[in-house]
Parts: sequence; C-alpha cells; structure tokens
Amino acid sequence: FENSSNNGISNFLSSLLTKGTTRYSSVEFAKEVESIAGDISGFSGANSFGIKGEFLSRHWEKGFELLVEALLHPALDPKEIEKKREEIILAIKNQEDNLYRSAINLFLKGLFPNHPYGMNPLGSYDSIMRIKRQDLLDFHRRYVKPDNLVIAVAGDIRADDFIAKAERLLGDLSGEKFTPPPIPREQPITAPVKLMQEREKKQAHIV
Repeated sequence: FENSSNNGISNFLSSLLTKGTTRYSSVEFAKEVESIAGDISGFSGANSFGIKGEFLSRHWEKGFELLVEALLHPALDPKEIEKKREEIILAIKNQEDNLYRSAINLFLKGLFPNHPYGMNPLGSYDSIMRIKRQDLLDFHRRYVKPDNLVIAVAGDIRADDFIAKAERLLGDLSGEKFTPPPIPREQPITAPVKLMQEREKKQAHIV
C-alpha cells in the first residue's frame, strides 16, 4: 500500500507505535511494559504491519491493554519521529554497505519494476526525509480500521476470556470502511533482465 513518495512509511509508523501514546510518554510506556516483564514492539513486512507482544500469562490482560493503547493511540511525538528518522536513514545506509542486501534489493527492483514489492521496505533516503508527522497520522487513520485488523493469540489463555476482553477494548473502534488502494499490475517478463552494481570490494553476490 506504499508508493515511491511514501515508501517506508509502514516501517516508520510501526516502529513509532511503542514510542509514547496519548496517555504515556515513551519512557512511561516502556516502564509499564517492563513492570509486567513483557515485551511490545511494532513490526512491518512486505504484506503487513502491526504490533506484537509477549507476556507472562498471568499478566496478559494488562499486556493486551498496553498493546491496544499503543496501536490505537500513538502519540507520534515530533522528537521521537526525528530520532526514528535518523535511525532509519542509518539502517538504509548500512543496507547499501551490505553487498548481499544490495543484491537482494536490486533483484526485487528488477522483478517488480512497478509493483510495490520492488521497493525497499525501509524506504529510500528521499522518501523517509519527505514523510511528515501528518503523513504518519493519515496513514494510521486510513489503515488501522476494524475491517483491516487481524488478531492472533497463542498461549495459556482461555479463548472466551480473550474475546470478551478484545470486544471491550476494540468494540468501539470505528471509522470509514477500509478501501485498499489501487496496486499496479506487473506485465509478464518476456526476456531476461540483468541488473548490476559494481563496488570496490573483493566479493561478488549473484541472485
């Protein structure tokens, strides 16, 4: 659901979900999670983005409350956004210095010249520098919708108890109906495609 202008926004947003909410600062949120020996973090991939948590079963209710708080009410504090922007730019640079990762990215770009699968999930330097706080807020509002959410649970929890808790925490979640954006279709490849980058290193990576 990304394009060249906002490439990397899924990763950008998901990495900010636990960096403070409308109720907790970044430090306060971290302390709340640590107080129940838990772990909550955002995730993003080629097909999804979201938030995951791991807790002792006796603390699952408190952990789930914190997870929902982070998912639905991220503060997206401007200072945290700029800190995360610097981290992502550094991660992109590290990828460029990694020949294996560079080869994979080049391969995907050749296989999917138009489809979003051809873009780097981290984004590009230009796209990450272009993303503003309002873009993150709009992306969150557009895609964190009831009909675009999937919850998966594993562990020592009674299903009925969890469903009742989820209905209490998420039952009022509403908004406009989720509509996926148009996604470019790729034409079938009819001839070999070869892409190459040359670096001054004593290695070669072929994909």
